[in-house]
Amino acid sequence: MSRQVSAEELSIRYMLKHELLDFTDEMKNALFANIEEKGDSWKTCNKEYLVKKLEEHLKLGHWVSVANFCFMLHYRENNFEKVGTSNLCAQRAEKESKT
Repeated sequence: MSRQVSAEELSIRYMLKHELLDFTDEMKNALFANIEEKGDSWKTCNKEYLVKKLEEHLKLGHWVSVANFCFMLHYRENNFEKVGTSNLCAQRAEKESKT
């Protein structure tokens, strides 16, 4: 059974959705700004380096950078380090060829 959602809850959900979209836009813009200089080096650099940078930005209160380092670590743990870089690239290429 699904529960009834109040108008107030719907309003809160709507606002939260847009706040999250704004924040993730900031994350994307920060990542894209570094592509020319750093490319996707976060995929192959030392994991301890990413943790160190996360801690530095956490202390400085750079929340978008903190979120991006969390993203990088999460992505590596759940994609690269389980699947392997070459397998992941092959999966992407296969997926793109089907679309």
